[in-house]
Amino acid sequence: MNSKFWLYGLALTTAFSTVAIAQTADVDPAAWPTYMEADENNDGAVGPQEAHNVGILEFNLVDLNNDGVLSQEEYNFAEDRVDLEYVRAGYPEFAELDADNDDLVAASEVEGMDLVEFETIDLDNDGYWSEEEYYSVVIR
Repeated sequence: MNSKFWLYGLALTTAFSTVAIAQTADVDPAAWPTYMEADENNDGAVGPQEAHNVGILEFNLVDLNNDGVLSQEEYNFAEDRVDLEYVRAGYPEFAELDADNDDLVAASEVEGMDLVEFETIDLDNDGYWSEEEYYSVVIR
């Protein structure tokens, strides 16, 4: 009799595992998380670290009312501007690239990094990336 319960338990476990795999298999890995998914601590708002975890690299650019959290509207605003191609590729924050802390990134500071061609971000062709140039490409 115990073996029947064990087999029944195994069958249920297998069935639930298959359902879970099927549900996640349909999810696009590049899809933008919902507001509720981004709110990891379930406090009803998306804070700076939660925003960073979903790919919002510059929180202050989308926290429009500067209250330190993203509302649903601000999160939707960010969704329209974050270029997931760059975020999913692991693009670092601007400050991480600015090795000499002069608020500009020279080609030598990103040499050897697996990023786009330098000229793609150097929009004014002055030989440097400004923070605005960098995020205008990484954040639409």
